[in-house]
Amino acid sequence: MKRLMGLIVLLALLTGIAAGCAQTPPENISTPESTSSAPEEAGWPRTITDAAGHEVVLEKQPERITLLHTFYMEHFLLLGTPPTASSIGNALGQTEALQQSEMFGPFLKDVEIMNLGSASEINLETILESDPDVIVTFSTQGGAR
Repeated sequence: MKRLMGLIVLLALLTGIAAGCAQTPPENISTPESTSSAPEEAGWPRTITDAAGHEVVLEKQPERITLLHTFYMEHFLLLGTPPTASSIGNALGQTEALQQSEMFGPFLKDVEIMNLGSASEINLETILESDPDVIVTFSTQGGAR
């Protein structure tokens, strides 16, 4: 009896799989040719709303990006626009050179990034020396909430 029940369950499973695979795909699936244009093709100026709700207008694509914390570093690396300056460190106060870190090192081999020091003790003069087009941080940087 157990063998017969097992066979019925197996047959029902195989029938369900075959029925699922036999359906025609929906016609409204986009193909790579029909996807939206690449970010480079989008026009400038662009308006960005920051975490505080302020609208910031970028007249042209920023070339010099300064990060006050490594929080968004991987986002910029994935976009192919590494920052020109960044602080280092984490919540525990540990710091190391970005090029030597296991996480960012492989992506920063030929990239020059000015070190702004510890994320918890950023020097304003050093930020100005980085000559940024855009300064990026997160909403709680420096204790602001």
